[in-house]
Amino acid sequence: MVTGLVRNLIAGLKLVSLAPVHRDAFVLQTDQLIALLLIAIALQVGGAAIPYWPVAGIWAYGLGLILLRYTIMLAVLQVLAGALGDWRQAGPMQVMVLAGAIWAQTLWLIVANTIDWAALPVYSGFVISNAFLGLSGIVAVRALRLCLSTSLAVSVAGGALLVVLIGASGMLLDGAPLFRRD
Repeated sequence: MVTGLVRNLIAGLKLVSLAPVHRDAFVLQTDQLIALLLIAIALQVGGAAIPYWPVAGIWAYGLGLILLRYTIMLAVLQVLAGALGDWRQAGPMQVMVLAGAIWAQTLWLIVANTIDWAALPVYSGFVISNAFLGLSGIVAVRALRLCLSTSLAVSVAGGALLVVLIGASGMLLDGAPLFRRD
């Protein structure tokens, strides 16, 4: 399982960095999907803890929002695979998108925790965070092309749908911190 996870993370790095990658570079199994999902959630929870350290507790609502975003991502990829004619490709697409999204999220955590946000103009945080969400959309476009051999236009539409739905869930439901201080 560990070698498969390493292979997926290396292939995901290629996916997010726009380097050439072939579908066979990924290990497309359910255990890999679960492991990548747990890593992605752990990264987001760990990254959210940095500004609140030491944390006194966790807000269930904030954790629910993180889980909601990943649920939306997996569900949208499932629906896209079915709408484009091959339900069996949903799992492989989910593995690919998660493997690439982990790297986009890691980069975001580095940037988010090193920038002096108070020194930036008001909307720059919104623009910067959505740029990283867009990077996940690019990963989704590449995964759609690898799994379903869709046209560029269809892949871009699918990636845009994913970004809009995840972004909208964050904008509409966000505001609850994950951690609290006493």
